[in-house]
Amino acid sequence: MNIESHPISIVIDSIHENIELEFSIYKYQPQSIIDERKSFPVKKLDLSDSWLLDQLNRLNENEELAFHSKFKIGSRYYHMPMIDFNCKIEDIDKAKKVLSNLLPKEIFHSLSFYESGRSLHAYGSTPIPNTRWVEFMGRLLLANLPNEPSIIDTRWVGHRLVGGYSSLRWSANSDYYLKIPTKI
Repeated sequence: MNIESHPISIVIDSIHENIELEFSIYKYQPQSIIDERKSFPVKKLDLSDSWLLDQLNRLNENEELAFHSKFKIGSRYYHMPMIDFNCKIEDIDKAKKVLSNLLPKEIFHSLSFYESGRSLHAYGSTPIPNTRWVEFMGRLLLANLPNEPSIIDTRWVGHRLVGGYSSLRWSANSDYYLKIPTKI
């Protein structure tokens, strides 16, 4: 696996403080409302190629590793912008055009895009204050235009709003997922 093309790279490069980041192990449940996961903290300075490979090798059958958006600097909470798309790589230019009109410019220009198998993911390097995160998620919902193919995975947005943080998969350890996310 090429670590430089994995989402761990943007996390290592864009978060400069040695803060605790949140990860989880979960089993995908199709069409489920329940989001059961075992969360655990990791110091940012502990993130590395070997850490990721170790975590992936520790997964039990059908377990997946996910990174969470929410982190704390001092007494304030922030979120790393994350997006789970409901479109294929061929539609990325259209998706980018729509998002460029909806998202604040500093967030849009900080996005890195990843192919995740059936869809696409994006991570932004510009942290969002916790007080602005719900607005960000609402803007993602507005990307799905009437009578047009869906761009954003609305079920993902719903799950993440209920959970209070964004979360994207970093593994492909079950039959449901086709590949580990790789940078486009």
